[in-house]
Amino acid sequence: MLTKNHHYFQIIAEYRSITRAAEKLYISQPSLSKYLKRLEENLGVELIDHNSSPLVLTYAGERYLEHIKQVQHLERQLKNDFTERATQHFALVRMGITPWHSTCILPGILRSLKEAWPNVRVDLSEQYSDVLFKLLLTGQIDFCILMQPYDIMNVTREVIMRQRIIAAIHRDNPILARLEPIETDEVLPYPLISVHELHGETLILPKQSHVFAQYISSLLEDTETYMPVEVETESFSTNLGLVASNLGVTFLLDGGHQLKRYHDDIAFFVVDSPKKCDLCIAYKNKSTLDRHTLSVIEHIKQYCGAAND
Repeated sequence: MLTKNHHYFQIIAEYRSITRAAEKLYISQPSLSKYLKRLEENLGVELIDHNSSPLVLTYAGERYLEHIKQVQHLERQLKNDFTERATQHFALVRMGITPWHSTCILPGILRSLKEAWPNVRVDLSEQYSDVLFKLLLTGQIDFCILMQPYDIMNVTREVIMRQRIIAAIHRDNPILARLEPIETDEVLPYPLISVHELHGETLILPKQSHVFAQYISSLLEDTETYMPVEVETESFSTNLGLVASNLGVTFLLDGGHQLKRYHDDIAFFVVDSPKKCDLCIAYKNKSTLDRHTLSVIEHIKQYCGAAND
């Protein structure tokens, strides 16, 4: 949408005068007036109030000026990125990950990457799934690690780790005396229970905008399990803190060692669920990922696959 010599319009907007702007640009006033007329004709709107003195930008003029500034900012960022990549002695990989997974698995991933690829630097974005997809689709990150999402056009997803659903219950909750763990030959970190055993318990849940909250709502509906929602929060950590205060029951993804700090106050159980809840790595379809990024993606897949064995 930018035209040739778009900085002319910036100078006009800055000086609020065709004459003064022309002097600043070292061109004639008629030439600058013709430039402005052609610009307005091309855009199909008036950018300035021609009856005002000093000149006043119209709404369209303000929007166009902001557009110019945004494009210039992006161009500077791109140029800086190219310069950095041309002069740096390391490969930059832009990775996104959800906050809970950042806490649980990111330290191991980064430690493994550092050992295998010491010249790779990770530019990390910690955001929730909906934000990560926006960053991915707009090219602000190269790939992201998150819970298996619903289908998103132009995004390739590969499952890298199986995730268990964990129920967290305060140790003073009377329901613990009534729970009947399911016998299983599978090696699990906690006893296995049916979600329906929690029918009627007060639920602490992430906000419904979270993929995991939608997953849990679907699971409860499919199993005809009613759990009145006490509060919705932004994070698993907040939910665990509320459960530790005996304010309800919550569900979360297996956090490994991150859950150990709560063992004195909270009992954990693996939920028997027919629904898949997998960790995946996602990147844009047909995207031109460089060899360093592709290598990092493959390494993360191998690392998570080994951790799941």
